[in-house]
Amino acid sequence: MVTAAQSADARPALLIGIQDDPVFVRLPSAYGGMGASHLMAAATGYALARLLGANVIRIAINWASVIHGPRAGEQDWSHYDTAVAQATGEGFSVQIELTGPAPAFATADHRRGVYRPSADWFARFAATAAERYRGEVNTYSIWNEPNWFDQLLPTREAPRIYRRLYQTAYAAIKHTDHGARVLIGELAPMGRPEAGTPPLRFLRALTCRTRRMTPVHHCRPLLADGFALHPYTLRWLPTFPGESTDDVTTGSLGRLVRMLNKLARVHALSTPTGRPLDIYLTEYGWHSNYAPISPAARAVYAREGFTLALDQPRVKEIVWYQLAPPPPSRRPIWNSALLGAHDRITPTFTSLQEWIARMHGTQAST
Repeated sequence: MVTAAQSADARPALLIGIQDDPVFVRLPSAYGGMGASHLMAAATGYALARLLGANVIRIAINWASVIHGPRAGEQDWSHYDTAVAQATGEGFSVQIELTGPAPAFATADHRRGVYRPSADWFARFAATAAERYRGEVNTYSIWNEPNWFDQLLPTREAPRIYRRLYQTAYAAIKHTDHGARVLIGELAPMGRPEAGTPPLRFLRALTCRTRRMTPVHHCRPLLADGFALHPYTLRWLPTFPGESTDDVTTGSLGRLVRMLNKLARVHALSTPTGRPLDIYLTEYGWHSNYAPISPAARAVYAREGFTLALDQPRVKEIVWYQLAPPPPSRRPIWNSALLGAHDRITPTFTSLQEWIARMHGTQAST
């Protein structure tokens, strides 16, 4: 197996990110209303992120959590303002994902949710974010997992809806902060046996292309500064490529590279200079409470997943999703945290800390 140090000799180091909105943003609505007051202090989270070797903090801004009505006075950005200022003050680069649910006034059924959200209202939301955080945030991405079954509705229209959301948000952000990087995608990695549309199938629909790259109908070229993917394998090995050839995980990143190359070649999706998009793995992790995977195996799988990302030259970043575990609950809560109960350091944290240090050619501090 190629080690992190060997891979790093051949290419620049990856950007390493952490996302944990309950810790770093501290919204009262965190964990279904349980809040984040019981979690570690944000300052402790930054210290641990720094110990890990991370240099990026990723934050998801939920549209309906800040925009409560169509008038300017019906907005509350305070929690995000504090989080962005604190992250930059702690020396981290900040990336923001602008995502749903949409406020009730901006959906086709006039309910808070994801049913045909208005691209025009979303563009105003994106422009406000870009204006508010100009000089503090260097990267934006658009929507969370639009190929997942319940993230844009109706599902059969999701590629078309996402295309319009992305186009208007891209234009709004670039108009407000021309130097900001805007990522397209944020796609979940697999269709069956998961519950999403396979990412390459979704990408073809998004760009109005067949498998042979011929146009389905006339669509304007899409521009982006990178492609965002969540390459989880979760209950399979990091090398698992997915059940179908349209899936993309850490084990099949080459499929996405080839697709992005083709789309740039036919002028369907590229950078503003016409180049194929680089890849940003904006969510990654392993469940910490999945019984068949022991803590020791989880530490190995995490390191191997990071190595697979480093081995693909077009991958520029990988973000681990969750630092601290969620609160105890009778209902299932996603838990891919790097810390264990009572915020103890886990073998996975230590394994990645050592891997990141080797990638940078330094000795991990203890």
